[in-house]
Amino acid sequence: MLAGLGVALGLLGGVAAFAVVRLVGLLSNLALLHRVGFDLPNLRHYHPTPVLIPIALAGALVVVALARWSPVIKGHGIPESIEAVRDRESRIAPRAALAKPVSAAIAMGTGGPFGAEGPIIVTGAAFGSLIGQLLPTSPAERRILLGVGAAAGMAGVFGTPVAGVVFAFELLVFERSLRVLLPLVLATSIADALHRVLIGAQPLFALERPSSVSVPPEQLPLFALLGVAIGLLAVLVNKGLFRVEALYRRLPIPDAFHPLVGAVGFAAIGLAVPGTLSVGYWAISDAVNNRFLLEGALVLCVAKLVSWWIALGSNTSGGTLAPIFLVGATMGEAIGQLLARLFPAAHLDPGAFALVAMGASFGVGAQALLTGVIFAAEVTGGYGLLLPLLLATGVAEVVAERWLPHRIMTDKLLRRGARVELDTAVDPLRLVTAAQAVRGALADGGLGPNGAGSAGAAKGSGSTRGTGTYPRPDRGVVSGEGARAGEGARAGDERRTHERVATGRDGRTPQQTGRDGRRPQQIDAFAYLADALPAFLAGADSLEVVEGGSPIGLLRREALAQALRRRELEEVRQAPNLQFRIPRRLPAPPADPTGLAGDDAPGPMAHPPDSPVGAPGASPSPAWTRATSGSPAPRITRGSGAPVTPASPELAPTAALLGGDRGGEVSGIGPPRDQHEQETRGGEGKQHHEEGPVEPTSGGSGQGGP
Repeated sequence: MLAGLGVALGLLGGVAAFAVVRLVGLLSNLALLHRVGFDLPNLRHYHPTPVLIPIALAGALVVVALARWSPVIKGHGIPESIEAVRDRESRIAPRAALAKPVSAAIAMGTGGPFGAEGPIIVTGAAFGSLIGQLLPTSPAERRILLGVGAAAGMAGVFGTPVAGVVFAFELLVFERSLRVLLPLVLATSIADALHRVLIGAQPLFALERPSSVSVPPEQLPLFALLGVAIGLLAVLVNKGLFRVEALYRRLPIPDAFHPLVGAVGFAAIGLAVPGTLSVGYWAISDAVNNRFLLEGALVLCVAKLVSWWIALGSNTSGGTLAPIFLVGATMGEAIGQLLARLFPAAHLDPGAFALVAMGASFGVGAQALLTGVIFAAEVTGGYGLLLPLLLATGVAEVVAERWLPHRIMTDKLLRRGARVELDTAVDPLRLVTAAQAVRGALADGGLGPNGAGSAGAAKGSGSTRGTGTYPRPDRGVVSGEGARAGEGARAGDERRTHERVATGRDGRTPQQTGRDGRRPQQIDAFAYLADALPAFLAGADSLEVVEGGSPIGLLRREALAQALRRRELEEVRQAPNLQFRIPRRLPAPPADPTGLAGDDAPGPMAHPPDSPVGAPGASPSPAWTRATSGSPAPRITRGSGAPVTPASPELAPTAALLGGDRGGEVSGIGPPRDQHEQETRGGEGKQHHEEGPVEPTSGGSGQGGP
């Protein structure tokens, strides 16, 4: 069902994006250029007059009126979508789907320094929420549909399908699974296809020479330096906005009139720097193609940032992505031009620095790192800059984390008393199955004191011998009595034939059955501990784990606490326990008593060819005894390599030292010392009498006779 709804949301998102872009274009042409047109205007040569201020005030009044009808339109939209997911089971009022795009289009059309991504994200999210409310869906499915709609709207406006998927994962859906990924990729691909048909096939901020944009490896340190500047910019962007919002809250006027103050502020800045007005897509395109002079880039960077602070801080309807893109791109272009002047022989491209700064500034400022990286590559076609994008973003995040505990996407919710954690992880109760719990799988999780494994602690205490139990760090048993024979009468007495539970999403979720309150319910052995949670919350003390129709043990509620405890201990740093040992030096061979060397030197244990070895009563050499203690007898090959089994242990050291009769191969070592001494004690020469001496043969194919 979710996949089919993803297709529908992709169609809705693509059409809604086209409508929003055309509405912004129409209002911008009417209010600023006093003409009729539907394309976003290029304000490169625009020279506004003071009439801009009453136009901006008129737009703010309309936004205030719409906000009274639909309060969710205030702000840039993403925190409101997150709040709907967290606090309202992903329910968004139907009026938001209309009020948000209309209010944002009016604000941008009258000169507001915003982007279209905020309103279209809220519009797409509202579509997803409405579909989830019209159909019988769960809150989790509505959350997925909300994120899918928002991603489709983003892909429909900018033509960035992959960035839309990553954006939903990083900021909205709070889940990473296949059931989320499938509708996301369907919706964003369809929305992107509609963008290419309705808006244009070229990237929104297309590079003039995208195929030639690349960075030599020797220039990467300069992009790392750029990352430091981007990190500081992200801190400035966030803290500056927070400070402006705090100043607005101190004004002695109602909050509803704050957008009027913001309109006067951004209009006044727009009179001095017209490039700050409206969406500014043309300015972003100029920056990534290095069309600004150094001074012009710096002025536009500062003016756009201050104008956006004043406008968005007033809690009017707008967006964040395009303004941060423009601020980052102009700053990156200015830094690139400075570095090009300092290192003229390096042939630096300031446009590449602008593109990298554009993506990294949004990713770090919004705490959506991969979204910024992929978005910058997709919206410009500069895929050759992925490496410096990743590097600069990583460095910038390291710098920003020092001073930014909260970012623009979550700070507003924090002030309302809701803390949002964007770092998601797999539920620890979905990492362990019921069978693993009763068989003691959690005992291997390193839960003992000082990092010692619980299995080792259990072995030492003898409390888990062969059973399915596992100890807590305080040595108490917390779960799963084993079902093996003789492992406890209690476990055997509590097992009963019972109706098997098979309900829920995966067919393994236990439900309350039976009303006597004494016999345990049953749960499939491959069900997760999370699937047992409803039964334990309903009052069950234990669940009977069944595998293949047969019970294998009892699962107790303490198993869930143990799994959660294990996740906590995974975050505790442990002392280093990896040790390196230098192997002992092998014993040196005995000295050569003949004083000869090379092939003419007989080995220390050599025997004449015609004399038997291992004669009765012969005692092994001390060197041989030390070298071969605890090892199997060797196999010696001569000539063609046919194996020869030595008739006496004394032959093995000779072969090992001499190479097996000049060129033979030796595998293995002699018999254990105690075995050798037993075989040769009292001069019996047991092995010699049974096997006889080695008979050399010609032709390289001889074998020792039995």
